[in-house]
Amino acid sequence: MARLVFALLISVSINAQTSRLRVIDAATQKPIEYAHVLIQNGENKSLAITDALGVFSIQHSNPVAITVTYIGYESIKDSINPGTQRDIQLNPGSYNLDDIVVTAQYAPTTSSESVLRVKVIDQQTIESKGAVNLNQLLNDQLNIRIQGDGILGSGIQMQGLSGENVKILIDGVPIIGRLDGQLDLNQINLSTIERVEIIEGPVSVNYGSNALAGAINLITKKDIREKPSYHFSSFYESVGAYNLDGGVSIPFNKNQQLELNAGRNFFDGWSALDSGQRAQDWNQKEQLFGTAKYRLKKNNFQLNYSLSAFKEIIKDKGDRRSIFSDFAFDRWYTTYRIDNSVNAKWNLKNDKNLELIAAYNLFRRDNVTYNTNLVDRTQELSSDPSAADTTFAKNFLSRGTYSSAGKEATLSYQLGYELAYEVGSGKRIAGNFQSIGDYAAFGSLRWKLDPSLTIQPALRVSYNTVYASQPVPSVHLNFKPKDKNYSYRASYARGFRAPSIKELYLEFIDANHNIVGNTDLIAEYSHHADISASFSWGDKRMVHRYQIEPMLFFNGLNNLIELAAVSGTRFSYVNINQAQTAGLRTDFKYNIHPDFQFQVGFSSLYQQYTIETSSADFISPEVSFGFEYWRPSKHFGFKLSYKYVGRTPQAQLVGDRVVVGSLEDYHWMDISANQKIWKNRLSLTVGGRNLFNVTQLIGNASGGVHSSGGSMPLAWGRSLFVGLKLNLL
Repeated sequence: MARLVFALLISVSINAQTSRLRVIDAATQKPIEYAHVLIQNGENKSLAITDALGVFSIQHSNPVAITVTYIGYESIKDSINPGTQRDIQLNPGSYNLDDIVVTAQYAPTTSSESVLRVKVIDQQTIESKGAVNLNQLLNDQLNIRIQGDGILGSGIQMQGLSGENVKILIDGVPIIGRLDGQLDLNQINLSTIERVEIIEGPVSVNYGSNALAGAINLITKKDIREKPSYHFSSFYESVGAYNLDGGVSIPFNKNQQLELNAGRNFFDGWSALDSGQRAQDWNQKEQLFGTAKYRLKKNNFQLNYSLSAFKEIIKDKGDRRSIFSDFAFDRWYTTYRIDNSVNAKWNLKNDKNLELIAAYNLFRRDNVTYNTNLVDRTQELSSDPSAADTTFAKNFLSRGTYSSAGKEATLSYQLGYELAYEVGSGKRIAGNFQSIGDYAAFGSLRWKLDPSLTIQPALRVSYNTVYASQPVPSVHLNFKPKDKNYSYRASYARGFRAPSIKELYLEFIDANHNIVGNTDLIAEYSHHADISASFSWGDKRMVHRYQIEPMLFFNGLNNLIELAAVSGTRFSYVNINQAQTAGLRTDFKYNIHPDFQFQVGFSSLYQQYTIETSSADFISPEVSFGFEYWRPSKHFGFKLSYKYVGRTPQAQLVGDRVVVGSLEDYHWMDISANQKIWKNRLSLTVGGRNLFNVTQLIGNASGGVHSSGGSMPLAWGRSLFVGLKLNLL
């Protein structure tokens, strides 16, 4: 077996030739950038994306089958012989969001054929928004709400469930390092991200704990170029943000490539009022990051190795202690991340796929308090015993899946395992060291009852070293008649989430926070159900096209873990006996081919919390509007996104009663314009963020999580930005 694998890795395809194809609009003859191409070379399946000129290349020695898709166009299937060079023309007229998706799939597939409802934010959207991090990308999405903290960063809520229930992954590997239950979205850089896939609703069968509300999977760029390529980006934002990053891709041969990226993001800090004080609403921050990636594609085998390093320093400057003092207390928060992952894929005979993932992630956060002399700028470590501490988190992951992925097969299946072991240590962890292991096996069966109807039951069983876990089932249904412009989906899923190390053992006490863990917590269980549909229509010439997508969802949770006020300003994690979130959502899209797209969305979220004999509920609406203009002949685009967020509930425990307060509603708007020149090598993006200048959300009850006044910081104020990106081949 070892010899066979070795031969597979080093074998050379002597007769391989390069096919170079260009995807264009059949009506305008203009290239289509970011079109998705699913390539099937014998048993090997891979994904390519067209470049700024609409071009993609294939190395192959035998004829290959391709499926080309792009939003707003009819998908096309074709067969390509080695050495082919020609255009592929797409006709307008497809209404479905037919991106290629990989998250929780047996193999890459179109989003319309997936039994799960997957939303894709592609690279074009990332670039047109000028989004630097995940926070800036998601702040206009319905059913997703951003929560802010000047020190802990920006967290997320999905379908009314907090960030502890949202799994965020990079290429299927979970990101670790939650603080106060949240991952800081500002630390998740998008410079190497090709697209983001979002699944709303539990995917606990596939990804285990922390996936009750859904999963967000960031997909990195994996194409292997024929020639070396270089990129450089610079970004400036008027609130004091200065970013630089660059990278190089070096192909060793037709099958191997090394990619190196590095960058620096700097934010000078921001306050709503220029009062002359040193303390800022949003603290000064510097981020340094770098990645090294190795890729190998050979016949039916793919190997991707990634090593990334990240360092962030937040400087929380204190005010002068008194008018007679020349000293102030300053707190420096330094975060380190080291992420290693290797992904190996084999496309076996008879449409079988084997994928193995191994990862080791390290998170470290240092908290140091200095006594700063404001006259000579010298610093001394504070004499307070708690002035310095370090928190570590380590995660070891091994995951494997074996899939039968025959597209036309009546029965397909997937079997998998996941071994996850997490360690937490430091002064803020009770006992200075704690660990949790979660070991699981899962499987699913995809059954095509007829060409239009697919049903997929699944089950996950696991062993948790801290809590007894129960089997987690799910079932998904997709009804999509062939050649029809409508489809339906329905899902039921069970979720399980063991309390995290932080929820059990955290001791986070400083001037801004007083949060302690709770070792008496009970594991969460949930029931989720949703139903959605898609209807589309248009005129005969396919110039005016319309699509409406309604969705209903329900989450019923037992023993929901929430951060709540337990006494005075002291907060801890508690179990709420029952909690329910339910909502309806409707998206409407209108396209005028090929230049204009309008999008309107509405969502209403219902939340109810019950503890002992007390209950409280809340209804909160959201409205979104988006407008995009893209002129391919001029390589110019304009984008506007608006979102209204209704009052947001905050659950608090007062004695033995649960009380739901709320934060005020707000309006959010971003605009941007993008111009590409010099054969699309140079891209200039300018725009404005937070045009309504929302900074703080005020609560209607005291005792909020982040301050005694019940307010929550949301964002720094209105800003203008400009970004420049250069790509050289």
